[in-house]
Amino acid sequence: DTHFVVDFGREHIGYVQFTMDAPEGTLIDVQCFELIDGRGIAWMENYNGFRYICREGLQIFTSHYRRGFRYVSVTLRSFARPVKFYNLQCVHTAYPIQEVGNFECSDWQLNQIYRMSVNTASLCMLDTYVDCPGHEQNFWVGDARITALINLLTFGAYDLNQRSIRLVGQSLSAEWVEAYFPDDERYTSGNYLPIAAFPNYPEGGLPMWTFLWILQCWEHYLYGGNRDNLVENFGYVAETLQRCRRLTNERGLLDIPGAWNLIEWGNNDLSAYGEVTANNVLLVRCLECAASMADELGSKAQANEYREEAEKRRTAINRFCWDEIHQGYVDTVRDKWAYLRYLELCRKNDWEVLAFDRYCSASRISEQTNTLALICGCVTEAHEAAVWQIAQRPKHGRYQFGSPAARSYGVPAEHEVPDGIVAVGSPFFLFFSLEAFFQQHEGAGALEIMRRDWGKMAEHGTQTCWETFEWNETTWTRSVAHAWSAAPALYLPREILGVRPLDSGFRKFTVQPYTGELRWARGSVATPCGPIFVSWKRADDGTVDISVSAPDGCVLVDAQP
Repeated sequence: DTHFVVDFGREHIGYVQFTMDAPEGTLIDVQCFELIDGRGIAWMENYNGFRYICREGLQIFTSHYRRGFRYVSVTLRSFARPVKFYNLQCVHTAYPIQEVGNFECSDWQLNQIYRMSVNTASLCMLDTYVDCPGHEQNFWVGDARITALINLLTFGAYDLNQRSIRLVGQSLSAEWVEAYFPDDERYTSGNYLPIAAFPNYPEGGLPMWTFLWILQCWEHYLYGGNRDNLVENFGYVAETLQRCRRLTNERGLLDIPGAWNLIEWGNNDLSAYGEVTANNVLLVRCLECAASMADELGSKAQANEYREEAEKRRTAINRFCWDEIHQGYVDTVRDKWAYLRYLELCRKNDWEVLAFDRYCSASRISEQTNTLALICGCVTEAHEAAVWQIAQRPKHGRYQFGSPAARSYGVPAEHEVPDGIVAVGSPFFLFFSLEAFFQQHEGAGALEIMRRDWGKMAEHGTQTCWETFEWNETTWTRSVAHAWSAAPALYLPREILGVRPLDSGFRKFTVQPYTGELRWARGSVATPCGPIFVSWKRADDGTVDISVSAPDGCVLVDAQP
């Protein structure tokens, strides 16, 4: 036997193809994989290989299945004469993007991080957005919002973004229910939220993913400016918000029994029942985005209705979700009222009942919930300092991978919940943490998190963003290209170049860069009218000179650091 491995330099997605001359009966075993870490080759257990049996002579073969990989392992067996390869290549198969947007600055590490983030996003844009090229290749709706924002600023592939939105919106239709859940009363009665993954997984829905999709609907119009898309997407959003009203309890909080209440892979207190704070604060932000959509469509009465509802929900959140003793918002509300509702669900579903004290002992304060409350505008002035103390904890890098299903009852161990507060568990959630840092005018902290956490990925040479933080020295991660971890490709151009739309489609825009300790930055962002180019440079006296070039149809309103 003969064995060799080809390194394609970084992650690719497509079909393995080779041209070769071989004797009849030669066996070629091909295995694609992403990573060589402390274990050696990290073989992927997801049918990422194939066997080809040769005929005599010159032949060309293209694999039948699209795969994501960096390396191709080839083993030749049972050959009676020399075998000659003329090529071994990847037939690239992804959405045909053009890099309209770009970014570079005086910090070479940030430039490398930006490039690996853009590479990752481009690999997760197929016929719709997918979570990763090397494993599931599934359309996960929450992951898609991050890829969508990078797309809107970097590639301007508005049609793909609208297709992604439409696939989710169509899951609200009677035709979709008839196709997938014709005998499920929850679906036939319309008491469900749009799908969290295409076409119908996970069971029970994942509310946070639905709310991220609503934000994507608004951002699609804000960045793309297509009014026909706005009309269509507002219909989906309005229907979803109407369902949220039906799934709201007497206390004014969203409460969906049977949902998969997930924020990320952390040790949060999130069960398939109860009033989850993260869901409720995201719903407030969605209502405000829906109000903006209604304003754009000239429906002032509906816009006011959404804003009034948002304020009522914000009041309920601060009444029931705030823990005065621990000075933070809880992951899930656990009090006497919630316990009585829990007992009703136990009787209905024949669940084993937890005693009240044990039920309450699962309560947690987390970085995730408090960060979301902050960026969604649900934190009162009196609580803001305490919440920011929790939300800025990622600057210390004390992350803890976990799962809500594995969280303990009682006082948690330090390794599970550092310092008594649930820690961020994956690079995905840093997307929200970075937003909080920039929102709080702490850009230096955001850049340090990027340099530290994405810099570690870059040091390993994968040139793409990992699904998780490094597990240990031997086993680094599962997926080395996961677009939910590609946040720097959004924040570097949006915050360091400082380009933001003031009107849909950048018809009016502002340039207000965070310069920090950087000496210069330059780049571009995509708009429907063409790219906006921005460069700025710091002079010896500390003043910053900004240069902006915009296409016809885009008007600069303000430019200042």
